[in-house]
Amino acid sequence: MSTPSAIVESLMTSMTEHRWESAEALLADDFVFAGPVPQPIPKAAFLAVEKAIHGAMDDWDYALRVVEEHGGVVKTVIRITAKHARTLALPMPGFAPVHARGAAIALPEEPTTFVVKGGKVARIDVAEIPGGGVGGLLAQIAAG
Repeated sequence: MSTPSAIVESLMTSMTEHRWESAEALLADDFVFAGPVPQPIPKAAFLAVEKAIHGAMDDWDYALRVVEEHGGVVKTVIRITAKHARTLALPMPGFAPVHARGAAIALPEEPTTFVVKGGKVARIDVAEIPGGGVGGLLAQIAAG
């Protein structure tokens, strides 16, 4: 059986490589993503947002660094970089499609905690920091 850190790394690699079936299989059915979003989102909504982002930015890179693992809790730091190459159409209320402008994206380091239960990621909590999250992403696209 894989360690929680290995499961987290597999999930992030699967998403980076656009292997969505593999990513979905690594998420618990009751998975929740929380942090720089208006309210926590479930598995299907999380995957839809990730697919939209990756569809607009092929080179999306999380640069995941595991800081600590204790039981099923994996503390990491993520520093996202990418280039906005195609229209970004986030499947979230109130977001209009953003046409590609070629903006280089470099979000600040975001402390991120993963909770692994039963060999699957059950929760991701991203710290809300200035310039991070979807808000930071959209600001950098607009500035680019």
